[in-house]
Amino acid sequence: MARIVIDTTKGQYTNTDEFASGQPGQIVNLMVDEHGTLTSRPGLLLFSDTAGATAGVGGSDDHSIEAMCPFGDDMILVTKGRRFKRMTSAGVSSDITGTFLGGFKRPTFFLDDDGSLLVFGGGAPQRITGTLTPSQFAQGLSRNPTHGAVVDATLVVNDGDTDFMQYSEIAAHQNFVIVGGQAYPGSFRAGRRRDTITAMRALQNRLFCFGEQSVEVFYGTGGQVIDGIRYAFRSEDEPMQSELGAAYSLAEVDSTLWWVDGSRRLVRLEGRGTRPVSLPVEAQIQAFSTFSDCITHNVEMQGVHLILLHFQDSGLTLVYDYVRNLWSEWRLWSLTTADWTEMPIRAYAYHPRWNKHLCAGQAASTGRV
Repeated sequence: MARIVIDTTKGQYTNTDEFASGQPGQIVNLMVDEHGTLTSRPGLLLFSDTAGATAGVGGSDDHSIEAMCPFGDDMILVTKGRRFKRMTSAGVSSDITGTFLGGFKRPTFFLDDDGSLLVFGGGAPQRITGTLTPSQFAQGLSRNPTHGAVVDATLVVNDGDTDFMQYSEIAAHQNFVIVGGQAYPGSFRAGRRRDTITAMRALQNRLFCFGEQSVEVFYGTGGQVIDGIRYAFRSEDEPMQSELGAAYSLAEVDSTLWWVDGSRRLVRLEGRGTRPVSLPVEAQIQAFSTFSDCITHNVEMQGVHLILLHFQDSGLTLVYDYVRNLWSEWRLWSLTTADWTEMPIRAYAYHPRWNKHLCAGQAASTGRV
């Protein structure tokens, strides 16, 4: 029988009520270490109150953390009110004034080849450089992207509402214009099935475009001319027999892609197909009234390798140890209500220079990290 080690002196948890049996095949608030020993999940400590003196401006929703990403020595935060904030290793946060993220979609980040940070949100994207001053970067961009990826030194972005994609000049990712006056169309669309592209990811120099009905794979041609038409990207064969059920569940982990498909399963990309890995928790996911709001985070800590699936509507966090093929569930115990509540993990990031794992975001968050 596995030995259970519970350190009740760390974090905000000083009782053992949090450790309980969950759904079949699950354990709650426990992890399995490299020795096969059950240990408690890490506790939480307040690192920063990013709302600060401006907590009353715009209401608490305006300061609720939607997403975060390490950048240099700092952490860049985006709030529900589309504000940019900077947070230092000491937990000191400040507004980056003058710029808001366009659109109304969940913010996503992409570290460009030149070291700048691109931020997408369904409207005008922003580029953050070493001066920590966001600026609109996409000259000639006619779309409202939610995701970006680089293939063959070319930045490709989706529209978010159609099956169109637009690509930049080679190694000049701020310019989405006709390349060198040649017959580059500057955009292309899903060729095999007209499906709205809700997310994309580059893997092994191929572009995986995910829709609600299909997954299509493209490769760069270097401007190949076929039958007198110049193509920047070409589609591989037929679309994959899968689909993206939750737009922000797509994750690159362990050198492959994972996502929640339309059948409410966590699947892993294997070759031209997928392998479901969520059988122990499928009944639980299928019982949700909403699953398309799932957000995934890759967490590597204390010798365990995890994919966190956070379902915002239900407030539930399912945890998959993809090395040991084990499922768990993380919950937060409220000493105020003496009941379970949502883990504040709508946003998560690990900063390697700080060696800290940071999380934020609940249904009624006020900007605490």
